[in-house]
Amino acid sequence: MRKELITEAARSLWGTYRERNPHRLCEYLEISVEALPIELKENSIKALVVRSSRCYSIVENSDLSCVQQDSAIFNEIGHVVLGHAKLAPCTCRSLFSTRKISMQEIEANEFIAEYLMDTEDTMSTLFETGNFFDSARILRVPPAIMDFKWRMLA
Repeated sequence: MRKELITEAARSLWGTYRERNPHRLCEYLEISVEALPIELKENSIKALVVRSSRCYSIVENSDLSCVQQDSAIFNEIGHVVLGHAKLAPCTCRSLFSTRKISMQEIEANEFIAEYLMDTEDTMSTLFETGNFFDSARILRVPPAIMDFKWRMLA
C-alpha cells in the first residue's frame, strides 16, 4: 500500500474523531476491546483483531504496560482501517521489535504514526529538543512510533 493512502486514511480518521484515546476511538468505530492476560515473553502476542461478519474485536494483552496496550490497540485499529483485517486475523507480536516484520505490520505502524503525530508539531518538537527520545516523550508516543514517523518524513 502506498504511503499516500496510509496518510490519507489516518488524516481522514483524525479529521472525523480527533481522538488520542484508543479505547474511545474503538467505541466510535464500534470495535469491541477485551483485555486478557497472554504472558510477557519475547514472542507473546501484544494484541490481535478478529472479524466476525462485519464486527471487529480487538483482544489486547493485559500483561503489558498501559503505553504498550494503547500502542497495540492503535496498531490493530490501523489493520482494520487499512483493510488488513478483512483477509485474516492480524497480530501485533511486538510493536517494539527490531526483528523483520510483515508489510502489513509496517503499514499499521505507519498509520499509527500518521494518526497520532502532526508533521509540523513533530518537526518543531524535534528541532526544539534536538533529541529523538525527548521528542517522543513530549509528543506522547513510543519511540518506535516516532521512528516510523521519522522514516515517513524522509
